[in-house]
Amino acid sequence: MRPSSHFFLAACGLSYLAYGQGNVPPPGSVTLSTASSPGLSRYISSGDVASLLPDGQMIGAADICNDDDYSIAISQDNRQLNWIFDTDNMMASLDPSTPRSSDSKKCIVQARLEVPAGYTFKVENCRFWGYCYLEPMVTGKISTSYGFQDRLDESTLSKSMYGPMAEDFSLNLFEDTPKWSPCAEPDQLTFFNVVLDIGLISKDTTFQSRGLIQGGAIDTNFTQILALDWETCQLPPQ
Repeated sequence: MRPSSHFFLAACGLSYLAYGQGNVPPPGSVTLSTASSPGLSRYISSGDVASLLPDGQMIGAADICNDDDYSIAISQDNRQLNWIFDTDNMMASLDPSTPRSSDSKKCIVQARLEVPAGYTFKVENCRFWGYCYLEPMVTGKISTSYGFQDRLDESTLSKSMYGPMAEDFSLNLFEDTPKWSPCAEPDQLTFFNVVLDIGLISKDTTFQSRGLIQGGAIDTNFTQILALDWETCQLPPQ
């Protein structure tokens, strides 16, 4: 298997409405007020979030990213939200000599965006690049879920890969019904919650099979790029 000093890249593709190039807010007008996971803690501690996750998935405090584990920024043209990890903080491995807890990695982060009033955005498709080593009877799965305000399950994109395989991969995932963020109101933040999940499952009853999902051979970071599609929206009457 490859060494772990590589990165994994996930890019969510930009999609415009068929009749034009969308209505992107002026450059620099969308700002990242904060990017922090503690904002989700109150939902996890109360149990509210668990009932909102797709496919009955459960989450806990350990799934909330530490602020020191990643960096996040929005591009000047408002079209990309860049989320970067050190590869040690986003890798899944399956090996007889490692704890079973290493076979999956889930990370939740909340980006709090200051969006000009009267704008909304969506993520329509995702592209993943990385390296996957899977022995026979081992399955690797990559998924990303997102939601707005206090939700995590408004859209989910996922893909499974099956062993045997040992190669760099590129995956395109398309959302049939992408969800738009709430129409931005004056002086109110848009909370954009993202769950990134990678995992390995083995059907080998001897527990000797191996697997690995990590970055390709380009950099030493794990990067997720969310490309945003914008449109204007009508605010409710005051």
